Amino acid sequence: MMRAGLPKSNQVVFLGDFLRSPHIHFAFRVLYRLLSNPIALATGTMPKFFYSLTSDFNSHVKKLEELEISTTQSWIQLQEETVELPQWVHSLLPSEGDLVIGFEIAPSMCRWLSKHGIPYMNFFVHPVRFLPDLLIAVSTNNDAISNVLHQWSFQLDCAYDYANVLRALCIGDIADQSFIQPESAMFVGQTSNDASVIQAGRTVKVRDYCTRIQELTAQCSDILMCPHPLGMADQMIYLLHNLGRGTIINYNSYSLLSHENIKLVLTLSSSLGVEARYFNKDVHFLLGEPLRPGGSLVASDAKVYPLGHSILSVDFWKQIFGLSRLMSKGNCANSEFKAPNLFRSLFGAWAYDQLDPILRRKVSVHSTVVPPRPWKQINYNDLRKQVTTIDFRSSGNSFLYTCDGFRTAEDWGTWVDGCCAELIIPSEAIYQPAFIQFKLQAYVNSLLPQQYIKVTVNNQAITEFPISSSDNQPFLINLALPEQCDNFYLLQFEIPNAKSPQELGLSEDTRKLGLGFIEAAFIYR
Repeated sequence: MMRAGLPKSNQVVFLGDFLRSPHIHFAFRVLYRLLSNPIALATGTMPKFFYSLTSDFNSHVKKLEELEISTTQSWIQLQEETVELPQWVHSLLPSEGDLVIGFEIAPSMCRWLSKHGIPYMNFFVHPVRFLPDLLIAVSTNNDAISNVLHQWSFQLDCAYDYANVLRALCIGDIADQSFIQPESAMFVGQTSNDASVIQAGRTVKVRDYCTRIQELTAQCSDILMCPHPLGMADQMIYLLHNLGRGTIINYNSYSLLSHENIKLVLTLSSSLGVEARYFNKDVHFLLGEPLRPGGSLVASDAKVYPLGHSILSVDFWKQIFGLSRLMSKGNCANSEFKAPNLFRSLFGAWAYDQLDPILRRKVSVHSTVVPPRPWKQINYNDLRKQVTTIDFRSSGNSFLYTCDGFRTAEDWGTWVDGCCAELIIPSEAIYQPAFIQFKLQAYVNSLLPQQYIKVTVNNQAITEFPISSSDNQPFLINLALPEQCDNFYLLQFEIPNAKSPQELGLSEDTRKLGLGFIEAAFIYR
């Protein structure tokens, strides 16, 4: 029997990666609420709460903006963009002897903590989400903490049994069983704000891996593409164009994993790829497995462990802080606390409610899931059909052609959110066009009197034009298409002056607006 954990800790600091999306903010607060009491009971001291919404940070937000720090993943990317941190940033951060606890702290921040000799425990939702209760993954840079986590770690062998249960629940979900051909592949999409697809300050996109996906699926009879319920279906459209086959489908992902004809699962870094292994699928991660050391979520010097209810045990935290002897693994389950249902406690947080509804047939819980972005089943042959008009209204057909930058279609048309947008149109769908006539709606007003638009087709500059508040709206513009094109036309629109209503002080709308699309008509010779 030996003592484990940290020999000394000045204080426990809950640290947030505070320029991330709102669900991360909520998850961080839930984590603090769950863990602060058992930590306080174990150590006699209430942990410190350091986060963007606390007053000590808000006074410095302007300074961060002045430094033009990239906010794509974490403000701490400042480490990689400047030689030395300003003193006011140092004053906000933990010091040697502290223990840092956080939720999805960026690897850059973890590297900074390791560099300064500060131990941390970084919490994530474990990729395997179909177990009876929530499973947590914890990474650490400290050997003593690692020993404790190893003793309390959850054994995942049982996940195969639960996958079999889930498979039984999915029987009959896909009415047309012949729709899925033997030896089919399944590509799983992700959201653009998934931290695991953010690398070097940019979001990695499916299009970056089209050639590799083509190679990996060469021996597969078909490719079924599953967009995430909350977005990036446009990337699937691009993939469909480039592969020249396949279908974008709206079946439940777990129903597909349960189908015996699905043999290969491909994804950038989705948790569903980890779960697919328990359904006996061949899995290929294009970006690498989530929560792997050295990836976009976990620092290279860290070790990762799966944990269950143990994180709420006072005994667990006493061992973390070296206040009690390390128990054998068999005795860890006897800790004296009543384990709550973490699944119920955290449902609606941690992005955990993105798990498809199958589990809810067994677990009745209240869901706060965001309504999924509407998208339709699309086969590659649908893209090759002759087209005379692209309608960007909600009842139209623009979902077949819109890629990066487009928001969900509305009754009037579709806004571009950001400074660029892309349309992709198969050459087979167009019969010798002379030009395309676009009907556009610019976001202009007294505070933003003009938008300037640049257009390229297949990376060749076609035209540039302004739209001012004095111009008639909708605005009509004719764009000539090159006569020669092998596979498809890629139309790219740059809107460098796009602004959000929030930036202009007009409303709380954060969409970066500049250009809206209503209709595109192909004018033939």
